[in-house]
Amino acid sequence: MAMRNDNQQTKKKFRLPLFDIALLLLIAIAVAAGSYWVTQRDDRETVTVQYAIRFENVENTYSGAIAEAKELFSASGTLMGEVASARVTRSVEKTFDLRTPYQENGEYRYTETPSESHSDIYLIVTAEAELIGNGYFLHGNRIAAGMTVDAMVVGYTGQGEILSVAVAEVPAQQDGE
Repeated sequence: MAMRNDNQQTKKKFRLPLFDIALLLLIAIAVAAGSYWVTQRDDRETVTVQYAIRFENVENTYSGAIAEAKELFSASGTLMGEVASARVTRSVEKTFDLRTPYQENGEYRYTETPSESHSDIYLIVTAEAELIGNGYFLHGNRIAAGMTVDAMVVGYTGQGEILSVAVAEVPAQQDGE
């Protein structure tokens, strides 16, 4: 049996705690990313935008419900802005006309007649939106030309298409005001 000598010290190898270092590095990256996200989120600019929206084939009984100075809401009840201008035009009904073919390529024409019972409604809506990147957002919902949205005004709910979105022009102040 070998006796242990207190004078002999066993040498231990020094090993880096790689797992601990990797964990600390991961936590530092998460904290840096979180602080960057919070600071960038506060830099959002709020602008007044005007966007045009079209509702097609609205029954005439509802077309009177949409008027200037009324508020427009999304289907979930989120405020989408105030109606600055409303225009109502007759919807156009297209019917296929077999009696009148085109002479060039043999295709048939459509006959267009104004509708007696439906209208198209064009609205200009003013809203406070956040400018994030190059897009406009209303309460977290993006608005852009070409988008289809479900919207409602008191008395009418329907699907409309956003035709254009632009920053609203601020009227110039005259001297003395």
